[in-house]
Formats: sequence, structure tokens, C-alpha cells
Amino acid sequence: MLTAALDLDRLVMASHTPTSDLLRRLARNAEAGNEPILARQTWGRLAAALPPGDPAWYESRFESIRLLSEEDPDAARDAITQHAVLYPDYGPEPWGDRLRALDARLRGGAP
Repeated sequence: MLTAALDLDRLVMASHTPTSDLLRRLARNAEAGNEPILARQTWGRLAAALPPGDPAWYESRFESIRLLSEEDPDAARDAITQHAVLYPDYGPEPWGDRLRALDARLRGGAP
């Protein structure tokens, strides 16, 4: 079922402008289907499409940096540092706490 869902979402994306719901679903399914690069890229695409400051934007930033941390920890540290400079409060809850915890983990602090 997961493979079918991923295949269908890829087909829809190839022929239509994706909605935020489609991108979110594809990102979650890609991660569940052991396709972390597709998941990270899709979260990044969603972040680029949303207005900064929107709660869904914070979600997509968190998810893309979290996945990047598994692939390239140095790049993830750079991304979270940039985020913290631009958004010192890290964002609204629950994303602010999650981004703060991710920042601490990437810097060798609390998990």
C-alpha cells in the first residue's frame, strides 16, 4: 500500500502543481518507505512554498533539518544555526521546542 501511495503521489506531482497536503503526505510516506532523501527534498519543497512564519512552514523546516541531520550533520548544524539567527524563539509550539531540541542534539547537548 505504501509503495502504491508513493507511486500515485509521484504521478500526481509529475502532472499537476502539488498541494501542501500532497507534499506533506509524500514526505511522510517517503520516510516510512525508507526514502529519506525524497522525504527531505519534499519537506524542503514544502518549506519553500509556504510563507515563513506559518506553523506548517516551521513543521517543514524541522522535518527537513531533522532528515538532513541523518544525511549530513554539518549541513544540518549550519541550517539550524541559520534558523536560530533568523528566528531566535525557534517558532511556535510544538515546533519551537522541537527545533530547540534538534539544535541541542546537533551541538552535542541533550537528545
